[in-house]
Amino acid sequence: MFFLKGTRTALIKIYSDNTHRCDSCKDFDITVAVYQQYFHFFFLPVAPTGDKFVKAYCNKCSQPFRNDTMNREYEAKTKAPFYLYAMTIIVALLIIVVLGINIIHNS
Repeated sequence: MFFLKGTRTALIKIYSDNTHRCDSCKDFDITVAVYQQYFHFFFLPVAPTGDKFVKAYCNKCSQPFRNDTMNREYEAKTKAPFYLYAMTIIVALLIIVVLGINIIHNS
């Protein structure tokens, strides 16, 4: 049987950072994007897997920006969104509905 499963990467949140300066152009306009890998089954997200990671770049010169302290800060303050648990939520709701129907039917 053919199962469509695997891992993908989702963009969780985009931040605008005006406190760090670009090394190339010395501008204070940095865009920070936080990503999270997740496991999917039939293209429905089951649960987040792995660590979050950050990609930052300067809006003026488009150069990548690397600052480990800033990356850890944005990774820590960004939570995985609920839609990355879509399949888990659907299965849990289905079980609750089936159990509820069974209890009502047997009463």
